[in-house]
Amino acid sequence: MNCRNVTSVGVSGSPVIAVIDPAEWPDPDVSVLGTARVHGAPVTAGQRALVAALVLHRHDGASTDTLIDAIWPHGAPNSARASVQNQVARLRRVLGAGSIVYADGRYRLAGTTDVDRMEHAVEQLSQPGGAASTPVIAAALDLWRGVAFEDLPDDHHAQVARVALEQQRSALVERLAAEWLRAGRTADTTTLLRVRTAEAPFHERAWELLITALYECDRRTEALATYMEFETLLAERLGTTPSQRVRALRSTIADERPLSTCAEAPMAHLARQLA
Repeated sequence: MNCRNVTSVGVSGSPVIAVIDPAEWPDPDVSVLGTARVHGAPVTAGQRALVAALVLHRHDGASTDTLIDAIWPHGAPNSARASVQNQVARLRRVLGAGSIVYADGRYRLAGTTDVDRMEHAVEQLSQPGGAASTPVIAAALDLWRGVAFEDLPDDHHAQVARVALEQQRSALVERLAAEWLRAGRTADTTTLLRVRTAEAPFHERAWELLITALYECDRRTEALATYMEFETLLAERLGTTPSQRVRALRSTIADERPLSTCAEAPMAHLARQLA
C-alpha cells in the first residue's frame, strides 16, 4: 500500500446521549483542555484556576474553601474569601446570568464545557448505529489545546480527572488512527501517531499503530527503526520490553510478511475501550 497525500484533520457529556453532527456542536462556554478559556478567549491569570476548579467540580459544586485552595495552593491571603466572591461575580458577568449558581454553600457552573463535549463524544461513539465516527473523533480531539486542568495544582481530584480524560483522548486518537489505516490514509496516520507518541511516550498502542502505518506505507526500514526506538525507550526508562503482540509485529515486518489484519485488530480493541 502506498502513502496517500491527503489533508490531515487538526488535532491540537451527558448520561443520555443524542447523536449530534459535529458541525452543529456549539462552542463551549468554558474550556479547560489546556489553559482555561471563556467563550474561546483567554482569561486573566488570577481567574484561570477559578474557572478550572468550577469545571472540575461542576457536578457536585465547589465550596469557597475549595476555590481558595485552587487559586492559592501555597497559602491564601486574609482577603481570600472576599476575593473569591468578587472573582465569581466578574466571571458570572462574562458568562451571563444563571451561569454560576450558588446554593447549599457551593458554587455550581451551569454553562457548557469542553470536558462535557469530550465525554459526550465518547458516549456518542459507543452508541450502536450512531453517526459516522471519524468526524466525531476529529471534532473531539480538536477540543484539546494542552494538558487538561493545567491551571490547577496537582491535588488528588485534578489528577484523577486528568488521567481519565487522557485515557479517553488516547482511545480516540488510536481509534481515529485505526480507521484511517483501514481507509488507506497512512500518511495522515503516521503524522497523527508521531505527535501522540511524543505526548505519551509509554503508551504502547500508539507505537503499535505507528509501526503498522509505516510498514503499510512501504517504509519498512523506518518501521523497524521505530520499533527499536520504542524498545530502547522502555529498556532505559522502565526496565521492561514491548508486549508479545508488538514483538510479533516486529517479527512480521522483519520477515516482510503481510499485515492483513493490521487495522481490524486495533479497531476491535478500541471498540471495547469505548464501550
